[in-house]
Amino acid sequence: MSRPLDRLRGTGHLWGVGLAAFGLLAAGTWLQDLLPERGAPEDDRGARPHVRSAEVGETVDLRAVEVSVDAVAGARTRLEFGSELISPGVWIEVRYTATPVAETTQLGSVELVAADGRRWTTVGRNENLCTESSPGVAAHCAAYLEVPPDAVPGLRVRLAVSPLDQRYDAVAEVDLGLTGPDAEEFGTAEPLEAVAPWVGDGEAS
Repeated sequence: MSRPLDRLRGTGHLWGVGLAAFGLLAAGTWLQDLLPERGAPEDDRGARPHVRSAEVGETVDLRAVEVSVDAVAGARTRLEFGSELISPGVWIEVRYTATPVAETTQLGSVELVAADGRRWTTVGRNENLCTESSPGVAAHCAAYLEVPPDAVPGLRVRLAVSPLDQRYDAVAEVDLGLTGPDAEEFGTAEPLEAVAPWVGDGEAS
C-alpha cells in the first residue's frame, strides 16, 4: 500500500506535467498569433501587396528584382513546338526583363487584369516562360495568356516574384496601353511564336 507521502508526490508530478503542457500550448498559441496567416483577410491592409504602377518601358523596383515590360503583342493563334494553339479570344504576349538585385531570383507570377477587375493567371494553356538569373544579370522572359477581346482595352499586367503568397510583397502593375483598335488588330494578326527565355545581353536566338 502506498504511503500518503508517495501519493502526494505522485499528485505533484501530475500537476507539474499538466502545467508544463499548458505552458507549451500557450506558447504555441502565442507564436501562431505572431505569424501571418496564409491568405490574409481582405481587411488586413497591412498584409496587402505593395502595388507599384508603371507603364511599358519603365523599370519597377520589386526589392528582390527589378522588372520592366518591354513589349506587348497579341493574336488569335500561338505557335508552340510546331503546334497551333488557337484561342476563342486573343493571346496576349508580354515580353519583360527581370534583373535580380542581391541573390538568384526568378519572377514567378504573371497576371493580366482587365479594366473591370477580371483576372487571368498562368494556369491551363497560359504560360510564363522565364528562368532564374544571378544578381545584376538580366533574364529576358515572355508570358502568354488568353483573354476575351473585350478585355483588351485598358488591360494591365501584374508581375511579382512569388506566385503563391504575395502578402507584404512588392508587385508591379503595368498599364499595357492597349485600346479597342488593338483588340481588332490582334484578331487578324499573324500567329505569335513562343520565345524561349534567355539570360544576359543580346537578342533571343
